[in-house]
Amino acid sequence: MATYAASAPRGISARWKYALIPLTAVWLVTFVEKVNVSLVIANKQFLTQTGLTGHEALLGVLANVFLLSYGISMFFWGAAVDRWGVRRTMVVAALLWAISEFGFASSHSVAQLFASRILLGIGEAFSFPVSLAVTERWFPPREHSMANGVWIAGADIGVVFAMPVFAVMTVNMGWPAPFWTLGILSLVVGLWFYLAFRDTPEEHPKVSEAERQLIGEVDEVFLQHKTTHVTTAQVLASGRFWLVWVLGVCTTIEVWGLTTWIPTYLVAAKHVSFVHAGYLASLPTGFALILQPLGGWLQSRFGHRSMWAILWAGLGLICLWIGTIAPTGGMAAVFLALGYATQVVNIVTFNSMLFALTPRGLIGKIGGFANGLNQILSFFAPFVMGIFIQAEGKFTGAFMLEEIVMAVMLLDAIVLTVARIDNRPAYRLSAAKSQVG
Repeated sequence: MATYAASAPRGISARWKYALIPLTAVWLVTFVEKVNVSLVIANKQFLTQTGLTGHEALLGVLANVFLLSYGISMFFWGAAVDRWGVRRTMVVAALLWAISEFGFASSHSVAQLFASRILLGIGEAFSFPVSLAVTERWFPPREHSMANGVWIAGADIGVVFAMPVFAVMTVNMGWPAPFWTLGILSLVVGLWFYLAFRDTPEEHPKVSEAERQLIGEVDEVFLQHKTTHVTTAQVLASGRFWLVWVLGVCTTIEVWGLTTWIPTYLVAAKHVSFVHAGYLASLPTGFALILQPLGGWLQSRFGHRSMWAILWAGLGLICLWIGTIAPTGGMAAVFLALGYATQVVNIVTFNSMLFALTPRGLIGKIGGFANGLNQILSFFAPFVMGIFIQAEGKFTGAFMLEEIVMAVMLLDAIVLTVARIDNRPAYRLSAAKSQVG
């Protein structure tokens, strides 16, 4: 049984205005910075100037080398957020984003391109630990899935609008233009977040007492899990944690593999023009923009997260298969986009299950560890896909790899459902006696 505080005042709540909306803007800009390279590696001018024509494996590494530094740095960002707070770490992160984008735009060598992407990964590793911390501190437990769906949807909003615009900008102004633009936007959104946000609702002068009570509402089962004294090691030693982690890593592999190679597939295999491919490349995030908040709402409303994961994984596998055999570029783009979007919904599922598994005060560390490991391992997917493409001269083996990973995700979701691992903590309540740490 749950008890809830009184409703907050009517209108846009402070937790939306000063926490969720600025956080969503951060995701809007930073995700475009991650995926914009997938568009530029399909641009002939860029390939000619950099001497990367015909080096698909190397292009796969360039597009996703940031995932290595992203994943490794996430371990440290998680601890930094827990220790120094969100606002202070935001200042450092936004500066790193801007420097990396300016560095890529002004690159005169392949080495500088790689260095800029590695620096981007270091700076953007901030995103997951911060987002999880903001969600935990600023939203009541029953809104966690919804909040997750909204801030991750910021990534989709950015790509939907940016990919077509940047495709046109690249053709008319040259490939560096989008990167200069993103560098400036990094500084703008970082400043906005710093001015609008406070680390806790209690520190923010615009949060009413009624809303503070709502944010601090008590769910008895959730509270029992979150206030039990356990260590980070106890959580990481749990088999439940690793079953949930498999869902997250498979989802991450799917997202980066498809994000990297869909534009090139449309241009090279389906003979779609570069500008047209830019428009079609916005379809995956366009569909995700619809499905992510919907998925978050469904989970918040009806629960049973792992059962929803089965649905999205199954639909994704079907759509991906249809997309790889589709006879036209338009049909291929639509079904590959749907395959991508269904998997992005499972990012919401994964993060929501992390909240349920993790005691209060450890979400930055646990979230940083889990998502960091996901990003490191997902780096290899686009690289291996690039090796298949370069060796075969086609995309059959590359997409088959994605289908295998999606099948593993589906199996894991079934296991999570059968084992009833959903709102249960990643540790035994009776055995958890040590202090959180």
